Amino acid sequence: MNATRVLVPLAALFALTLAGCSGHVDNSSASVPRTAINRAMSATQPQVVTLTNQTLVYECSKCGTDYDKAGQCPSDQTELTAMQVSYICPADNEAVEGAGKCPRCQMNARIDKVALNGSGGGTP
Repeated sequence: MNATRVLVPLAALFALTLAGCSGHVDNSSASVPRTAINRAMSATQPQVVTLTNQTLVYECSKCGTDYDKAGQCPSDQTELTAMQVSYICPADNEAVEGAGKCPRCQMNARIDKVALNGSGGGTP
């Protein structure tokens, strides 16, 4: 009698699972490879950038991280602020092409960022 009490519910559970009633969604379907889904999702999300020679970035006003496109900060969902980026020689205050050593004085270029009008709540 004990075996019957255990086997009947197990058989019912097995039948429901085979019928697709388990509520489980299988994301490993061959029709949509998981890597393609991950690529599509990451293509729409802003990606962190390290300033080299960008002239436009999107900055999170809370964490200060720079991103490549508009949207929300993946860390804290704050709306990103469009920022104009300039690289300036600290010796003569003239523009240089990018971050790193100034070709004129060999000091590290200063990075100036200014919020563009109409963008989120960043500070200039």
